[in-house]
Amino acid sequence: MLYHIIDIRIYDDKRGRLVRLEIESNNILRKEYFNGIFPYATGIIFDDNDRNELVGIARDENGNFICDWNTDVVYKLVFYDVSSNRSNRSNQNSSITSKIWNWLMLGGSILIMWIGSTIASLWSNLYEDIFKMLS
Repeated sequence: MLYHIIDIRIYDDKRGRLVRLEIESNNILRKEYFNGIFPYATGIIFDDNDRNELVGIARDENGNFICDWNTDVVYKLVFYDVSSNRSNRSNQNSSITSKIWNWLMLGGSILIMWIGSTIASLWSNLYEDIFKMLS
């Protein structure tokens, strides 16, 4: 059985260069092959100049990319945005931390006010006792 293999080019932003991949004659780019070469990428897109839009390459039920690949097109990788995900988590964590600190500050303020009023009451009682003893 003779397979016709075509070569496509994918621009890898992380490496800053073009990578050539061989596509099987059934126009399937296997998930394992893709993930082995680009473990940090999640998808493939290309510029459709006729429509002035980006087009994402579809996957089948096994996660393989299926497309009528064009050897004249330079495809691009899609990356999972880790930094945005981290900042979102860090914003949530800082929000929770901020709320905890606000509650602690409120509790501390109430405690200080209670201690202050108790001390004033104790001093008042002490002055009364001293005044009674001196009278």
